[in-house]
Amino acid sequence: MDRIDQVPGTFDTRLEKQKRTAPAAAAVARLPRYFRALTYLLGAGVLRVSSEELGALMGGNPSQIRQDLRQFGDFGQQGYGYQVRLLHRKIGALLGMDTKHPAVIVGDGAPAAALLRSEFFQRFGVTPVLHLSASESPVTEDDDCPAYRWSDRVPALARTPVEMAILFTRPEVTAEAVTALFSLGVRAFFNCTGVPVTTVPEGAHIRDFAPEDPLLALLYDLSQDVHTKENENGATL
Repeated sequence: MDRIDQVPGTFDTRLEKQKRTAPAAAAVARLPRYFRALTYLLGAGVLRVSSEELGALMGGNPSQIRQDLRQFGDFGQQGYGYQVRLLHRKIGALLGMDTKHPAVIVGDGAPAAALLRSEFFQRFGVTPVLHLSASESPVTEDDDCPAYRWSDRVPALARTPVEMAILFTRPEVTAEAVTALFSLGVRAFFNCTGVPVTTVPEGAHIRDFAPEDPLLALLYDLSQDVHTKENENGATL
């Protein structure tokens, strides 16, 4: 009988995994763009895509795309390209979209209320199951996402554990809210206040929802179009 360390796929595989370095932060940041591009290709019925075609769709460098994807696994084959459905599923798994993520909505106001009625986050596997409100008499009509006062957060989170908090708090109290929720086991925070949180507990993950960045980029493109047309018509810039 072969020794256990000579059996393929045991120690050799573990050692190979240990040799892999952690993916670069820039490659991780580009994963959502790959996922959106592959979602579009799936919808268009495309079965296979090359790095050149993917680069043309995303406005990226084919070499960079191959380098990025290689950091997460052996997804492609030289001369063949990538299987769109397989790559979409693999990247979706890396992004956690193959599991459900219960979340708590924190705060009040129109955006928080709209989110309670929308299916936006469900598309990504994020399901609001709890609402912590600053109101003294929070609405509790929705059995799927009951509302509690912020002062009742301890028993509420003990009764309904969550992975993520979606923040609609006042900016001046957001950091305090993050610290309080982190102490109760919440590790991920999606900041929708419009003001970045600069101080967070060690081990907490927080990302800012900042729609103004792509909007400003779009307005820049529009502005350049206007200037170009004015210049073509002989107008002074």
